[in-house]
Amino acid sequence: MSPKHHPSYELLLDYATGNLPLAPSVIVAVHCSMCQECTEILNSINMAGAALIEDLDKEKLDINSLDKVLAQLDDSIDEVKEEAIFNNNNFNFKMPKTLQNYIPTTINWKNLSSGVSTAELISNEDFNLDIYKITSGYKIPKHTHTGYEYTMVIDGGFTDNNKYFGPGDFSLLDNTNEHSPKADPDKDCYCIVSLDSQIKLTGPIGRLFNFINN
Repeated sequence: MSPKHHPSYELLLDYATGNLPLAPSVIVAVHCSMCQECTEILNSINMAGAALIEDLDKEKLDINSLDKVLAQLDDSIDEVKEEAIFNNNNFNFKMPKTLQNYIPTTINWKNLSSGVSTAELISNEDFNLDIYKITSGYKIPKHTHTGYEYTMVIDGGFTDNNKYFGPGDFSLLDNTNEHSPKADPDKDCYCIVSLDSQIKLTGPIGRLFNFINN
């Protein structure tokens, strides 16, 4: 099944031009490895960039440079199709190969709540990258964000604000969004998540918790 929720064109452009931090870039790259639609958009962005470079500096570039770039893009698409997944002993499902270099040999899970565990994949001063395990049927308390939250489902799925997110689906939220994702009732949900700040609980219990801890 193809992903139904995608990064915006502007976000794909930032990714293609190297203007995204590492952790969000990994999430976008993993999504594109599972999404033909976004792969084609990235290819069009790269082709436009290659054509622009050729127009700006025709004398210095090989006359066949654009053809070479296009050939490399075709090869990269074939590689994604052939090597999209890999097995990892930490999980009972196949992981996107784009994540392979970021999955440690041993996963050190930390419990955030009775239904959510996380493990750090990338530690960075701006955005971290973590893998989340949400227990089947568990609903994360309602919250918002003081910064940005990039999320992509790897296995299983969740429902959030009347939208369903399954494998490959992408989400980007900020402090204008309030949500309470609920994992599928019959299967744990695994996501990769990148945050640049802490979450802020907003429900009645959350507001009490925030008051006590301030």
